[in-house]
Amino acid sequence: MLNKDHIEAEGKIALTNERTCIGCGYCVEVCPYGAIELEEKRVLGIEKKVASVNAALCKGCGGCAASCRSNSIDLAGFTNQDLVSAFEQLMWEEDDIIGCCGV
Repeated sequence: MLNKDHIEAEGKIALTNERTCIGCGYCVEVCPYGAIELEEKRVLGIEKKVASVNAALCKGCGGCAASCRSNSIDLAGFTNQDLVSAFEQLMWEEDDIIGCCGV
């Protein structure tokens, strides 16, 4: 999952919890692969915008999960703590502290 200067996870994709997604679009903005878009869906009888992940484009980098303000996106096979630990490790391995995902 971790490489010296970037994070890449093969075989993992982001999954959205449509019930808790608030449709804010932060995940769409931070996805470097263009794998997420907001779609109108009927969830629990209510029409709302929710994040929808294109599995063919998603690389499992975790940027969307890290940026999700409602904690509605997870990567299959990783806990939120796994992702936080991976990003922290990457940040502290560099000589300078780097920003993550533009957030």
